[in-house]
Order: sequence, then structure tokens, then C-alpha cells
Amino acid sequence: GLAVTVTFSYLREFMLKPVENLLDELEEWCRNRETFLEIAANDWGLLELLRERKDRKEVLCRVWGLC
Repeated sequence: GLAVTVTFSYLREFMLKPVENLLDELEEWCRNRETFLEIAANDWGLLELLRERKDRKEVLCRVWGLC
């Protein structure tokens, strides 16, 4: 099936909320289309943002061993 992969350049603090909102929209879009959303975290700020979101915790555990 179809998968969506997103990645971002480094995130400055003022960008965290807009990126979080974008991730919410992408997640909903993918869920409605039964599509897997993969987020390639290449920045500690994004990784921390994802880690705080409980709905992505299983994926982070599997890929990053953060649990």
C-alpha cells in the first residue's frame, strides 16, 4: 500500500507548534486513507516533539528504543 514519509530540516523553537499542527493534519489524512505515515526525525527537537505524543510512542519504541 501507499506510505507517506516526511522529514524536516532542523527545527527552531518557534517552528515546533506549526510542525505539530502539520503532523496532526498529515496523521488525519493518512488515517482517513488507511495509509502509513512515517516521520524521519533528523533533529532532536522533532524527536522530542514526537516522543511527547503518546499516539506515536509505539513507533518510536520500535525504531529508536526510547521507551
